[in-house]
Amino acid sequence: MGTVRQEIIEILTSGYFTAKELSKKLSLSEKEIVEHLKEINKGHVKIEVRNPQCKKCGFKFTNLRHFKKPSKCPSCKSTYISEPEFTVRK
Repeated sequence: MGTVRQEIIEILTSGYFTAKELSKKLSLSEKEIVEHLKEINKGHVKIEVRNPQCKKCGFKFTNLRHFKKPSKCPSCKSTYISEPEFTVRK
């Protein structure tokens, strides 16, 4: 086993995962996972993000800057939003 960031990278090479799924696998809070993802992305490993989408009206969020799930849809104001999913580019 390596560092937490190495473990995250290893998990992400096998597919797309949400911060919630990663937090369960690594027994860390979602907030900690998001912080690790930001730092990993600053380095030589680039993280690919599958952007969240409003489940009510279908609005697709782009330019996700913080790796966090948006709180509400700017189009319909719904809070029923899918979580962003992350993977490592190969």
